[in-house]
Amino acid sequence: MRRSMTTATSSTTFGGIPLPSSLLARVRMMGARRPLPIQQAAMSRVFAGESLAIHSQTGSGKTLSFMLPLLLRLRVGVPRQVLVCVPTRELAVQTLEHVQALSPMAAVLLRGTEPDLLRTSLAQQDAPVLIATAGQLAKLNAVLEARGGEQVLADLRRTLRTLVLDESDAILGPKGKGGMLNRSRRNRAMEKLPQAQALRRLVERRKDAEHTRVQLVLASATLSARVMRDLAFVVGRRAATDEP
Repeated sequence: MRRSMTTATSSTTFGGIPLPSSLLARVRMMGARRPLPIQQAAMSRVFAGESLAIHSQTGSGKTLSFMLPLLLRLRVGVPRQVLVCVPTRELAVQTLEHVQALSPMAAVLLRGTEPDLLRTSLAQQDAPVLIATAGQLAKLNAVLEARGGEQVLADLRRTLRTLVLDESDAILGPKGKGGMLNRSRRNRAMEKLPQAQALRRLVERRKDAEHTRVQLVLASATLSARVMRDLAFVVGRRAATDEP
């Protein structure tokens, strides 16, 4: 069994999960003296590997509620264990800064939006946490469909254990009038979205993967039942909902 990157050395807990003193000090330096309601509700479930939808208003501590337990679950020396997808580059940079405040070397931003550059970036990254934009997720599908894409996908799925969609309602389409479509038409529209196709490929079960079932974590201030149905259609399963 591989060792975790972080091992608790005392009974100190935060949000129901054990924290070593060094990490607890970093959490407190971020201004988190005690867990906020959404953190108390979600952290232990994320730490246990449960697929979960975290629905809470902006500024309520959502990012810490999933990133802290995910960092605690990382295995030493294993690349690309967590893929965090966000709507924009600005949010990607903010997420990276948040992770670096907890664990300076744990995360990197994926580079490029063109398939060739994105493929190279994936191959070169050994960090356990990758942060990508929705646009990169859509382009990833082109990488997976191109020549050699099966090997790229196999390499990703071999170590990927958690997929996070932060502001998931902004990542999953269709946009515009998509919300007015009936369910059958919306499902057909969803099937054509490259980001939805990439998600489906990433979470498919693989017997040769280190983790045969990928943990899904959704986080949003405006997570709707429609988006939850979209995700269930795309990946073929549902995530429990957690609210403060």
